[in-house]
Amino acid sequence: MDGNSGYDPEPTLAGLKSRSAACPGVIASRTRQSETALSGQKLIFVFDNYVLDTGRRELRRGHTVVSVQPQVFDLLEYLIRNRGHVVSRDDLLDAVWGGRIVSESTLATRINAARSAIGDDGESQRLIRTLPRRGIRFVGEVREEEEEQPRAPRAAASPSGAVASPLPMAQVSQQIHFCRSRDDTRIAYAICGHGRPLVWAPHWVHHLRFDWESPIWRPWLALLTKHHSLIYYDWRGCGLSDRNGVKFAPDLYLEDFEAVVDAARVDQFALVGIAQGARTAMTYAVRHPGRVSHLALFASSPCGRVVQGQSSEEAAEEDIRLKAVELGWENPRNPAYGRFFTSWHLPDATAEQVNAYNDLLWQTTSAANAVAMMRTFHRADVRDIVSKIRCPTLVLHSRGEFVIPFEWGRAVATLIPEARFVPLESRNHVLLGTEPAWQQMVAALEDFLPPRWPGTETAITSRS
Repeated sequence: MDGNSGYDPEPTLAGLKSRSAACPGVIASRTRQSETALSGQKLIFVFDNYVLDTGRRELRRGHTVVSVQPQVFDLLEYLIRNRGHVVSRDDLLDAVWGGRIVSESTLATRINAARSAIGDDGESQRLIRTLPRRGIRFVGEVREEEEEQPRAPRAAASPSGAVASPLPMAQVSQQIHFCRSRDDTRIAYAICGHGRPLVWAPHWVHHLRFDWESPIWRPWLALLTKHHSLIYYDWRGCGLSDRNGVKFAPDLYLEDFEAVVDAARVDQFALVGIAQGARTAMTYAVRHPGRVSHLALFASSPCGRVVQGQSSEEAAEEDIRLKAVELGWENPRNPAYGRFFTSWHLPDATAEQVNAYNDLLWQTTSAANAVAMMRTFHRADVRDIVSKIRCPTLVLHSRGEFVIPFEWGRAVATLIPEARFVPLESRNHVLLGTEPAWQQMVAALEDFLPPRWPGTETAITSRS
């Protein structure tokens, strides 16, 4: 782990050592569930010149709110609540990451961020102290106060079984539901935001539980919920949806999307599709023309690599690429494979974004599922139906991306009657909120999707 964190990289349990040996550079949290580790009484902790308000989820210095990421806030809260003893690395991973595999660099980054947020550092360790080979402890003097001001109520679990999850941006609340696709595969979907409905057919590399914490997807969610009630979902085989024993095929992806829309009870909506989700979105718009008012496509293509036509050399290269992805998934910190997929998708990402995307890959699905899905993506073909799209359509595509070449996005815009095409000055397959092209995309989307459409605002209620 990064020495600047001041955290001793020696694991505290033999089981953790064996796991680290199997996957170098990766920390495995214990399998026991700890979702309630931070669900104690809502208190206000006063220390040094800071106030940690667990009810409002705010860190304040005087009257100024200190901006911290959700995981950093959780880390601080857990350390302060457990300040009476040393917290082992395993306890910290269980409490803050909830049983997930987390890279050493990610943990070191969060500890560094927690120290920095409260004016501490790895050298002085005034407030957060490392005890070599034992763990970490909050050593500052703390005064506890009960929460005085009432908060806006958090969404509770609905009778249908919806799960309310706390989100860090702009007090947006998200409810996670489940529905069944036609082949009985359980699909997880979420509803968040306010306004006219917008359905997102997302990239498959994401996870409903963690997207709001991700520097990759948090800007997308903030954008899409700014003026709309957003509905989006985890792909089959991924995230909270069924992962084991599921089949993968374009027709099944469409059935999953149809099941989500029907469960969410939306009759007409704007539709945004990205990458593989864009093909699903285009197919849905053709088969259900009266339900899609606006269609926005990012990183789209009319067909996959295999359908485009490959020489024997290109086919062999594709097999090598998939094998590299599979090896990288199982050896995430291996310098030869570990960052192959991420660097291919996000060549201009920052170190934080690369680490976050790497972590998200392992959280999303297994290597076997990932490769099986990508093989179906490469063989998908919607060329015969794209020209039948009749709703207003916006096509956006990064000029320099490697995964889905720019020419393929331009082909989509050519095939769809009267589609508007917006080239984006980026090399990233997934546009990042920190790059200049992001504002270009935001302006195009906000112009294309007006915040208020004619008609009465209706609430979204789920059938699940």
